[in-house]
Amino acid sequence: MSCPFLRFNGAYPSQTKSWVTSNWQPQIQAASDPTDALVTINETFHKTYAAAGDSLRPTPLILLENDYILLWRTPNQREVYATITPRLYHDLKMTCHVPLVVIIMLEAILVGTDNPAPSQAITLSVLDCDKLNAYLEQLEALRSQQWDERFPTLSEADVRLQHHLVNTTYNYVQQTATAGSTTRADLLAFAAKIQPALRRNVTLAAAAQVDGLHAAIDRLQAELTETEWNRLTIGLTAPTMARTRSLATLYFAKRFGMDLQHNPKFFVMEEIDQEDHALRLISTHILDSHLSSALYEDPYYLWKDIMGDGASERIEQLFTTSVLEKCTAVWQQPYLKGLVAGVAIGGLVVWWMKGCV
Repeated sequence: MSCPFLRFNGAYPSQTKSWVTSNWQPQIQAASDPTDALVTINETFHKTYAAAGDSLRPTPLILLENDYILLWRTPNQREVYATITPRLYHDLKMTCHVPLVVIIMLEAILVGTDNPAPSQAITLSVLDCDKLNAYLEQLEALRSQQWDERFPTLSEADVRLQHHLVNTTYNYVQQTATAGSTTRADLLAFAAKIQPALRRNVTLAAAAQVDGLHAAIDRLQAELTETEWNRLTIGLTAPTMARTRSLATLYFAKRFGMDLQHNPKFFVMEEIDQEDHALRLISTHILDSHLSSALYEDPYYLWKDIMGDGASERIEQLFTTSVLEKCTAVWQQPYLKGLVAGVAIGGLVVWWMKGCV
């Protein structure tokens, strides 16, 4: 018996990694004992769950993998339906990377020296200067390219922005390598110079990919019957940091007028680079929706960690102070004990004086 998650490649670190101990195990032995009837039933649960998920996965189904749309018209009919990303998108993104190389390089150096004051010069090592000079040679080769030919669909103003990004980066790298030192103020000034051009490139690149996606989905809708279109299920792979702000997620949420995260039409999956894993996750979403509706009357309840509610309750118990504990803590304060003692003595004095009268 093995941990059910091991059926997914990459779900656990390879035991060949140096940081994994030699006796590393994904589960305690008690959960993997084949002679235990409860363990046997648990394995049956996982097999039943996987089979049910596969049977419930609907078609037609599309899966966005990087630049491509994969389409299943039937469970066994897979095709690469369309490429949604034009060359313009990649060229604009790569041009954005030109200044980012030096920003990343120098930022790492500045952070590594305990974030000096903005105007404090940090002397670069010989190795760092060599890296800058090697990058300068790459920039020299890039500057000789014919940008009009590389970006034939861009306006003259946008082509000039590509020149601006490359030339501004070249001048800054040359200046820094010659000086053999840098300051945070210089780095921030460079970043400010190229930031508007970066924003413009990102806008143009996003528009190019959205147009490609929109054209492909329009074509697909024209090919499907109304019933098939209404039944269409969509799987989206997205980087963890992008997720709900990923281009495809925003597009389908707007096209179908649905919530970004909780909807029955499209499913966002983070950092998935294997097709079978993506398909299994789509099945998981769909099956869990049916289970959630039956058990909790909420189709999205199992889309979160089912242990979350119980964990939250126990954590509150561990970290919330009871009323008795609060009163005890207050009573332990020296000033309060003195105050109570003073009030008690004062009361005795008043009582004694009344008795004397």
